[in-house]
Formats: sequence, structure tokens, C-alpha cells
Amino acid sequence: MLTLIAVVAASLITGVSWTLSSTYYINMSMFFAFAMLYPDATVLLLILPVKIKWLAWLDAALFAFDIVAALAQLNFVSALLPIVALLNFFLFSAKHFWAGCAAPPAGRHIRPLQNHSL
Repeated sequence: MLTLIAVVAASLITGVSWTLSSTYYINMSMFFAFAMLYPDATVLLLILPVKIKWLAWLDAALFAFDIVAALAQLNFVSALLPIVALLNFFLFSAKHFWAGCAAPPAGRHIRPLQNHSL
């Protein structure tokens, strides 16, 4: 959704009719969401089993390459589209993303299991 809004805003600001020619970046950011939820899921690529988390790293490398290539050509709008797609991912999955990074709340301690042998 943010990608569509960014394309409309870029068209209004620059006066150039930008089109959303594909959903490539949106699909790649949706794959990040899948990889965050199921990192240990395995897919078969031909005959090789590959975990989703490794494919997500490849996805991140493709995002980085596309951004750097667009910036090297001084095409700032093309560099903005993958960034906006990543903002989609961070905006809608921030709760899950930060929950994995957060420390347990203060005052809530987990007691170790005690061995009660009879």
C-alpha cells in the first residue's frame, strides 16, 4: 500500500507520470514477512533443501543491489521504490520484529523448574 501511495505522491510532486510497472519489490518484502514468521521452513530448489532464512538473505542482497545500482545511476526514484517496499515490511511487522528483540518486561521473572521427586 505504501508503494502505491509513494508512486502517486512522486507523480504529483514531479509532474511526471510514474507507473507501478510491477509488484516485484512488494512481493520481495512479503517474502521477508514470510521468512520472519517461518525462518526454518524448508523448500526444495531442484533437489537441494534450502531454509527460508537463507533465501531471505538472498532477498536482502537483491534489495541492496537494486538500491545501490539505482543510486549509482543517480535515479533516486528507482532507489526509493525498494526502500518504500521495505518500509511496508517494517511498518506492518514491527510488532513481531521488535518482540523478538525485546528483553522480558521488568518485574516478570521466570522461575526455573524445580525437581520434585516422590
